[in-house]
Amino acid sequence: MPNRAVLVHGYSETSIAAYARFPAVLKQTAPELEEVVLSAFNSLDDGVTIDDLADALEKRMRFLEDTRGWKTADTVFICHSTGALVARRWLLNRIATARDMPTHFITMAGANHGSSLAQLGPTPLGYAHQYLLKHSLGVGRLVLRDLDYGSTFLLRLNREWLASRYGDETGAGARDARMSAMNLFSMGGDSKGEDPAVKLLWASNEVGSDNTVRISGANLNYTYLIADQAAGTLKAVPSEPQAHLVVPGKSHYGSESGVMASNVAPADAPMQAIRDALDVANPHLPAGRAARTYDDVRSAWDARTLGWRQRNREDANSTVVFYLHDRGGTPIDDCFIGFLDASVKGLDAEHPHKDQNILVAALQAVSDAILSRQPLHNDFQRGSYSFYVNEPTFNAMPLHQVTIEAHSGSGVVTYGPLNYRVDHATVGHMIYANQFTYVDISMPRITDASFVVYDTTTKRPDDEPTWPPFNAEGRIAPPAELGDYPPPAPKPDTRRI
Repeated sequence: MPNRAVLVHGYSETSIAAYARFPAVLKQTAPELEEVVLSAFNSLDDGVTIDDLADALEKRMRFLEDTRGWKTADTVFICHSTGALVARRWLLNRIATARDMPTHFITMAGANHGSSLAQLGPTPLGYAHQYLLKHSLGVGRLVLRDLDYGSTFLLRLNREWLASRYGDETGAGARDARMSAMNLFSMGGDSKGEDPAVKLLWASNEVGSDNTVRISGANLNYTYLIADQAAGTLKAVPSEPQAHLVVPGKSHYGSESGVMASNVAPADAPMQAIRDALDVANPHLPAGRAARTYDDVRSAWDARTLGWRQRNREDANSTVVFYLHDRGGTPIDDCFIGFLDASVKGLDAEHPHKDQNILVAALQAVSDAILSRQPLHNDFQRGSYSFYVNEPTFNAMPLHQVTIEAHSGSGVVTYGPLNYRVDHATVGHMIYANQFTYVDISMPRITDASFVVYDTTTKRPDDEPTWPPFNAEGRIAPPAELGDYPPPAPKPDTRRI
């Protein structure tokens, strides 16, 4: 029931002027908003994290609630770029308290899953850019680390976000009623904007981005898959469809095309989308506005976004983030991840590497769907790899397979290869248009060669050598299916999603 608003800006802003005319135009568009509060936070200090900013936001919100009678339960949060991550972390932190939650939450070009620019920000070029434009000696090194695809922060945030709203993949986790009741809306643009500088860097000139955030990265609809080694499946953390809108012609920033541009007007598409959101479950509607249901708005936005996708197949891209680790949580950073066309004749589902010619053909069949510069490695969260994929090309194939092989660097402990079949006829898709998919995989460790036992009833040898290899005399043989030392190559683990 929003009659007040909190605006949260994005990364690297250093002045309230960054909001430009947006607050005033918001008041024109939504006259029922009695108060509009502007956030201001320092994202360029190299020692600050997004978790720190979320903690500080909580202190400011408590001050408003306790000293000014602020009603967070009557509030809409409108967040741009990294501000979406700060506010989402704040919301999850609030679950442990008895404090109110906002009724409406809107992200505009929210960096909900990170940004390609996060890898360039901590470089000398990034420091020079911030010094020249913002007069800052820092780039927000830790904030940028949080913004990198597959970061510890993003993996944790996006898994907790789904679990708090819908329950977890085990079916045992309870959703939070306040989070579940919140009306969520996300939107993002498809334009690079008018600034010619964006063409100088690949990360700001990607197909299917707004010059800072991929269209898939702005979407609060996403899939989080977790490997269940015991059941031999990938389980999805539950989710439900949320209202998301692609806004044609809008970029991440820019005086003319920015989603929060300085020339914003009430009739502009982003502002009208905010008006759509505020028409939901709002008893404070101004004269002439009719109340709408959340499903009405979501369906209308879905139809507009579907039309955009059909007209812009080149920009209809999705992102897949793999996080590989062992059962102890140690990241795996020496690995091969391959997308295969499982319909290629002769491909062995359990042993795709058996015939190299067929394997190459299966890899090449998918290569047109994988965009350039992929995969991106997260240099700090080892084991995280992201692929940028053209969704129409990828999902046109009838059957996919993901094959993963990893090396432990050990002579006695190895990883068993994994092969996941994605059968669209029975389970839907691994990726969805302009969305993120997280694949959290704990790879099995083959440890048979690291341990043996000896029978003391037999005579111990006079010369007792050290291992490796283990002395064969007096050794109790391993089970027949394992054979003798060294063990055979592990059998591939073939599963279906």
